[in-house]
Amino acid sequence: MDITTQISTALDTALSTINKSGGEWTISGAEPTTAHSNTADFVGSVKDAPDVIIKVCDEDDTYVKFAKAIYNGALSGSIYPEIYSITELEHKYVILIERVGAFADEHADLTDNEIWGGRDQAQWMLENGIPTMQEWVEACCESTFNGPHSEELRDFDEWRKACGLSNDIHAGNFGYRDEVTNLVLLDPVW
Repeated sequence: MDITTQISTALDTALSTINKSGGEWTISGAEPTTAHSNTADFVGSVKDAPDVIIKVCDEDDTYVKFAKAIYNGALSGSIYPEIYSITELEHKYVILIERVGAFADEHADLTDNEIWGGRDQAQWMLENGIPTMQEWVEACCESTFNGPHSEELRDFDEWRKACGLSNDIHAGNFGYRDEVTNLVLLDPVW
């Protein structure tokens, strides 16, 4: 099924079957993803639209600002997921997002402690061909950084500061396209 049909299917399903039951938000026919979210009410996908993620958030969730900035072109570049649609629904937003590989899922055999606590984070990532999180954080904070995606990251940092948001950059908020080294910022603000 082409992506346009998947987007239409996911949006129709989400808007017609969203429901709050027992304190949990559900979408009939949609399965939650393995990725968890501290703030989103629902993150998942519909079987007939496997390349589209549905995310349901409160109107004051910082992700809504991030998604709108991408959708409206204020943030652009390959380090961002494609935002297919944003629909407001009774103080909630239903956001359709490009599905990318989850960095944390790809390396699920390594616990956070093994990656970040018990081992040298930078060394492990360099050995595995992945730019370090520290490089990404520094890139967001230093105008002199000239590494991969430096212009996109400086634009992100300027936008983030203008919105009064904090960085929330960690392995769980990265995804990737095709190769693990082609990283995508999934939810980098708090």
